[in-house]
Amino acid sequence: MRLSVRLCCSLVLAVASVSLLFGLYQARVGIHGLERELEQHAMILAQSLEKSAEPLVGSRSRGELKRLVDRFQNFQKLAGVAIYDKTGNALAYTRELAPQFTAKPPTAVLETQEGGGHGQFVPTNGGRMHVFALPIKTDSDILGAVAVFHDASYIDWQMSGMWRSGLKVTRPRR
Repeated sequence: MRLSVRLCCSLVLAVASVSLLFGLYQARVGIHGLERELEQHAMILAQSLEKSAEPLVGSRSRGELKRLVDRFQNFQKLAGVAIYDKTGNALAYTRELAPQFTAKPPTAVLETQEGGGHGQFVPTNGGRMHVFALPIKTDSDILGAVAVFHDASYIDWQMSGMWRSGLKVTRPRR
């Protein structure tokens, strides 16, 4: 009798452990997929914005830059867009963009000085923000950077929703 009880307990613990590990792995894969999708979307948006902003940054046309970024005002999950000069000063940005990103650019913007696009997740008061920055270049010189800011808190919400639905215990109907 004791052997069968120990065997049953061991089997239950083993199955529960494997299920938990599989759930963790599946959730992590889902999060990585959402983050990768957000990164690709931000890169495509930044590339199109960079092509439009390059002549305006070169001519220092702040009014035109402001009109350019205002076109991205009410996009879904887009927290804002900013255009910086090569020293990191904001030339133009959308109204909704948090002052913490307009006063001092995120490190993703500063790292674009090396020449390539760079994305990162930044913690904020309301969750996480994804910043993707791309340098604005002429043939041989970097004029500044364009940064696309996405509200990434929906990824955390989806993660918690997956856990809530996975842990939900169904009650038998009477």
